[in-house]
Amino acid sequence: MTLDQGDRAIFLKVKAKQKDLFQNFPYLTAMDEVRKEVRKEKAALINRQNYAAYCFRDIHYPKVTAEEYFRWIQQNARACGFPLQINEANKEIIKALALYFSKDYRAEGYGLDLEKGLIVFGGIGCGKTYTMKAVRTNPSAAFLLVPCSDISDAYTQDGVEALEKYATPAKGRPNPFNGETQYGWCYDDLGTEETSSNYGNRRNVMAEVIQKAYNRPDLKGRIHITTNLDADQIETMYGPRVRSRLREMFNQLVFPDKIGDLRK
Repeated sequence: MTLDQGDRAIFLKVKAKQKDLFQNFPYLTAMDEVRKEVRKEKAALINRQNYAAYCFRDIHYPKVTAEEYFRWIQQNARACGFPLQINEANKEIIKALALYFSKDYRAEGYGLDLEKGLIVFGGIGCGKTYTMKAVRTNPSAAFLLVPCSDISDAYTQDGVEALEKYATPAKGRPNPFNGETQYGWCYDDLGTEETSSNYGNRRNVMAEVIQKAYNRPDLKGRIHITTNLDADQIETMYGPRVRSRLREMFNQLVFPDKIGDLRK
C-alpha cells in the first residue's frame, strides 16, 4: 500500500511522538529489552528441555542373533583393519564366540557356559588377540582389551591403584548393541608380564588382579584372558589358587595348532 502525502505526514508525526515518548520515558525501552531477554531465555529453556528429553528417551535395541553377529564380526574386523582371517581352521571358534556373545543357548554345544568368561589358549600368532579385539564390542557385555604387561607397568608406576583399576568395571561410550556404558576387561597375553615392584614391594600383579576380579560379582562373565601358557604353566607361574579361580571363572577356548602363526 502506498501512502499519500497526507498519510505520510501523519505517519511521520506518529513516529516522532514514539521517539519522544521513549526518550522521555526510557523505562519503556528497558522493558522492551527485558521482554526480548525473557523470550530468548524461554526459547533456550525449551531447547534444553527438548534436548534432555532426547537424551533420556527410551531406546529399544533389537535382539541380535548369532548369525547376524557372526557377519558383524567379519565386517568389523575389516573396517578396523584387524588381520582376522576366518578360515576352516578357526571358523568354528568364531561361530562359538558369536553364539556366546549373543547369549545363544547353542553355545553350550561348544562347551561354553554363558555365565562365565573366556580364557583363550593358543600358540604365538594364532590370532587370539585379533579375535578378541574383533568381539570386544558385542551384544551381551562389551570389554576393553589390555596387555598384561601394561597392567604390570601400571602397578610399577601407580601402585595398588592400578590393581583396583583393572579389577573394577570400566566406563566407556554406550555399547551400540545395548546402550550399556559399563565394560569388562580382557587381560591379553597372560604370562608375558614380569613380577613388578612399587617402592620395593614386589608383587605377582596378575595373580592379585585375577583374585580381585574373582571377588567382584559385577564382573562375573565380564572378564576374559588370552594366553600362550597351558594350565600347568599357569599353576607354576601363579600358583594352584589362581589355577582354581580360573577354572571357576572361565570357559576354555583353544585355538588349534594347525592355525599356525597368522602374523608371518
